[in-house]
Amino acid sequence: MNFLHKAFKLSSRNVVRVRLNKVANVFLLSDANFRKYKAGYSFEYYGGRAKRNIVNLSVPKTGRWHLVIDGFSGTLKYGYQII
Repeated sequence: MNFLHKAFKLSSRNVVRVRLNKVANVFLLSDANFRKYKAGYSFEYYGGRAKRNIVNLSVPKTGRWHLVIDGFSGTLKYGYQII
């Protein structure tokens, strides 16, 4: 499974802004759901298929969160910002 991953401690007041150069899946996952994702099980997430260059993901509650980007072909250029 190929994916890009970053882990953060975030507040419910934060927004994760992701910039992409192509279409991809962009997920914000809790620790438990990230483990399910890696194991190939069904998981719950915030986000989805990003068809625009900028995606804003509101953090639902304070804690540890995982930003995952997958579902792209070739080389993906991306950046992120915690607001």
